Amino acid sequence: MKPEERKQAVLHQLSELFGSEALSPLDYCERNWSSEPYCGGGPVSVCTAGAMMYAAAALRLPFNRLLSEV
Repeated sequence: MKPEERKQAVLHQLSELFGSEALSPLDYCERNWSSEPYCGGGPVSVCTAGAMMYAAAALRLPFNRLLSEV
């Protein structure tokens, strides 16, 4: 997708969530998170396929005063 097409698609999606004002932003900036050397591909942590197989049990354990009710 060309950059201008991508921008229009993003603004269209935002306008569905926030109204027509989102179609005229004050500024627009994109970031290719997969090219960032220190973030691992995104601004948030996401487990890769199969990773939960190793972490699921630990995520269900109580932590301090937080109790798990699974």
